[in-house]
Amino acid sequence: MLARWLTALLGVIGTASALLMVSADITSLWDFFQKTMGLFLGALAGLFILGIFTRRTNAAGAQIGALCSVVALFVIERNTRLHFFLYPVIGMVLCVGLGYLASIVTRGKPRDLKGLTIYTPHSNT
Repeated sequence: MLARWLTALLGVIGTASALLMVSADITSLWDFFQKTMGLFLGALAGLFILGIFTRRTNAAGAQIGALCSVVALFVIERNTRLHFFLYPVIGMVLCVGLGYLASIVTRGKPRDLKGLTIYTPHSNT
């Protein structure tokens, strides 16, 4: 029963997004895909960098950094003529910088980082 409902829901979402793309002025589907992925993948890469290369990052800081990165890239995309190939780079830099600063401000509980970061690779034995 769940599979049927999910199939119907995803079918409606797919049809609605196709109709939206047809009605919008999209000249190239590949460029539209690259712009959309660029808005979100920079934040995702920034989250990985925060998690692997920093010891001070906490969950709240990482979420704040990712959210601010996506919002800033959306504003940049709407208000500038910057090429969309630069979106992931800007997203990574914003996510890492703002996420690290937000982690400093929102100090959480200290946690055990054995084997989780680049600084503690062999401490899990």
